[in-house]
Amino acid sequence: MNAQHSQSTEKPPALLIVDDEPGIIDVYRSWLGPAPAPKHRVRSSRRALKPRTERARYELLVATSGEQALELLSRERANDRRVLGGFFDMKMPGGIDGLETIRRARRLDPDLLCCVVTAHAGQPIDELRATFDRQDDHWDYISKPFTPEEIVQKARHIVAAWRRQRQQEADRARLENELMLSQKLEAVGRLAHGIAHEINTPLQCVASDLGFLDMSFREVIAFLETADESGALREIQRDIPCALDDMRQGVKRIHTIVTAMRDLARRDQTEMEAGDINAAIRGTLSVARPVYRGVSTVETDLGEIPLVRCHIGAIQQVLLNLVVNAIHAIQDRRAADPAEGVVRITSKAVQNDVVVRIEDNGSGIPPEAEKRIFEPFYTTKTRDRGSGQGLALAWKTVVDTHKGTLQFGRRDGGGTWFEVTLPTRGGD
Repeated sequence: MNAQHSQSTEKPPALLIVDDEPGIIDVYRSWLGPAPAPKHRVRSSRRALKPRTERARYELLVATSGEQALELLSRERANDRRVLGGFFDMKMPGGIDGLETIRRARRLDPDLLCCVVTAHAGQPIDELRATFDRQDDHWDYISKPFTPEEIVQKARHIVAAWRRQRQQEADRARLENELMLSQKLEAVGRLAHGIAHEINTPLQCVASDLGFLDMSFREVIAFLETADESGALREIQRDIPCALDDMRQGVKRIHTIVTAMRDLARRDQTEMEAGDINAAIRGTLSVARPVYRGVSTVETDLGEIPLVRCHIGAIQQVLLNLVVNAIHAIQDRRAADPAEGVVRITSKAVQNDVVVRIEDNGSGIPPEAEKRIFEPFYTTKTRDRGSGQGLALAWKTVVDTHKGTLQFGRRDGGGTWFEVTLPTRGGD
């Protein structure tokens, strides 16, 4: 009932009527305005519309001169109210004519759609097209005398065309934003790849030197054991191997992170290649460790699965997005409930597919958001946490590119699960 009430109270689209003939203005008001439908036929040399024909309802702004029309447009724009289009009579006594009114009106609002109304069939089309800068989708044409049916259809066309153009502009802006984001991610990827390479080179030297120190230490200890009977040597003999082992573990950890970053930043080839999904999961967790450390434990149960023909870098990005989303949901839940967070990741082979499941005991997805989570730029997060692109890109990667499936649901006991299913043959 609330939705119906909202729809009934919503303001109708606004149209501008510019004509100096009271009888013609009455026709516009009768068939386009909020007044009841007329029960008489409008006199015309063409077939009149039957009374039972459905009328269109619009908010009409009526002007009897070009100057008045421009004043109305200026007032509406000052009040942040859009006029979608209008009907402009070409011949009006005194002042500016219809064509000049249109030129000035479009300077006020370049998106205004105009229907040219004239009793002179010889109006030069080239002159009209020039007025609209050759934008043929911004104007239409109707001759007097006209029928109510014609103006109703023209009005509907104006509103539909205006909305279609705004949707096209929104789609174009979305695509431009996606392209910008893609270029930004590519730049970050190239930077990460370069950093990984720069770190990896000295890291190999450190690892090699550690091996040398370990071997040399053993030789020195063997020599000193014959000359030193004090407890100090035994203490050094106990501590230095532990320090060397800690250094080796640290170097190994750095190497794991660098490898994971390099794989994540790697630009996929045009052709899909065989990829190890379990290795991608482990690499993802290495990169995401700073995000979940201190917030949640991560449990894995990675089964025996075949290689998957895929763009492994893109798949790893999907996994990273899902893991980070799970951690954010746990953080939100822990604001009210300090219970430990758990993210569980499993993988298994199901016939000719590989299925990866990521579930968490976080705050879950609000019911009102469930139908929109894969829409570009839709997000329930704060701006510092994301732009609403992660799940949209995940859907595009898994479903559109790899011909797999991406599903989600509510987890028993609270939280959310996401399931990525990838055909092992890459959707062939």
